[in-house]
Amino acid sequence: MQYREGESRMARAAARVSGTLSDPRQSTVAFLAAMNRVLRDPSEARRKSREDSRIMRRDPRIEASLKKRKLYTAALKWSIVPEDDKDAGQIEAAETLTDYLESFDLVELIENLLEAIWYGPGPAELMVGFDERGRDYRVTGTRAIHPDSVVFDADGTPLLRVGAGYRGDNAIAGWESRARPLNAVERQIFILHTFNPAAPEFFVPEEAALIYHGSGLREDVWYYWWISNHIHKQWVYFLERYAAGIVMIKHPDTQAGRDAAEAAVRDYKDGNFLLVPIPGDAVDIKAFDIEIKEAPGNVGQLFMDYVDTFTGGYIKQIIEGQVLTSDVGATGLGSGVAQAHESTFQTYIEYDARRLARTLTNQLVARLQSWNNILPDVRFKFEFAIGETTKKETMEAVQAAHAMGVQFKEGEVRDITGLSKPDDGDDVIGGEQMTDQFDFGEGLRSPNGDNGVAAGSNRISGLLDDDSHNGDGR
Repeated sequence: MQYREGESRMARAAARVSGTLSDPRQSTVAFLAAMNRVLRDPSEARRKSREDSRIMRRDPRIEASLKKRKLYTAALKWSIVPEDDKDAGQIEAAETLTDYLESFDLVELIENLLEAIWYGPGPAELMVGFDERGRDYRVTGTRAIHPDSVVFDADGTPLLRVGAGYRGDNAIAGWESRARPLNAVERQIFILHTFNPAAPEFFVPEEAALIYHGSGLREDVWYYWWISNHIHKQWVYFLERYAAGIVMIKHPDTQAGRDAAEAAVRDYKDGNFLLVPIPGDAVDIKAFDIEIKEAPGNVGQLFMDYVDTFTGGYIKQIIEGQVLTSDVGATGLGSGVAQAHESTFQTYIEYDARRLARTLTNQLVARLQSWNNILPDVRFKFEFAIGETTKKETMEAVQAAHAMGVQFKEGEVRDITGLSKPDDGDDVIGGEQMTDQFDFGEGLRSPNGDNGVAAGSNRISGLLDDDSHNGDGR
């Protein structure tokens, strides 16, 4: 009787949930709940193939172009700029903030944040603590966070992906994994740089997060890289199968004839052979006809030319904006084309530097200022030295201006070269003759009594032609 009562209770419970397992609203509700709380990763490259997306980032061509672009920006000079550069208090505070930034590896942080160029977001974690005096709160180091581990909710708040073993109670359901929000303390040490935030396409809801996530160059490079990778696979197959040639052997159409033919060529040309049976029963060596079919010599080269010139060229242009700052190419138009390419690349660096400076101002300098209560009503900005003239350009300007009668301080001109003033007893180049012919106080003079412009100009030209003075301003 108890068994029947238990069975009855189970039946009544089953009746209440009957139909829920196949109810399409269950999956729809879960789908809408995830969409409303966590936006999907908008990367088309990752949606197509997470494995290919990971391999693509390690492609040497892509790695070289991205590293070049990142290092050019990371090598720029920078400064902390106060609102009023005449106010002594603000100048002192700017120097203090500069000291804070120089106390850890800022270049490493910049490189991590510039991963946004490829992925869209570029996150990093700040390691913080007091200085040795226990008075100033500083950044002591940084750690990289992989950009694909960051997702966003509908309000644009960043969340971090977590695995199945995460025990916190604040994880929420996401598309490919669960994700958790950052608490107030974690937000203070989390820094996020984004590249090229874009509007999502109306008919592609997966791209809704682009406005927060940003659109990295991965999405632009993906198509050309996929073509290049596919061609590389075909090229390797061609080399393995046909590059060494194929042995074609005709044999009697018998099992004995086939066995004899296989034994003859099995270890030749890596086993690339073609057996052609000829009707007949006799197994006679005269019945065998061996011919070597060599591969066309230009087929492999055609493959590689397409990969290197077409897809490789487009990939480099997408990342660097040009190719002639690192590749040799015949343009037929002289050095002007190379200079235009250099200008294009510098424009890319300027774009990266300006966007990154805004991130560092708002998420690094402002926090250091707040943590240490440094002039809270004053806004200090992080600025890169963009468009700074080179030493050669400055010396050329000095030469042109001096020819028109403009006077300069000898020490300032010497500083441009980066060399020190010789001490007594040092071996010098130029000596008294240089002093007579290159006087910035009274004008150029020569032993002949004329104004010595030609002689002085040649002296400056010698400085300009010396590679040791041809700095890049960085």
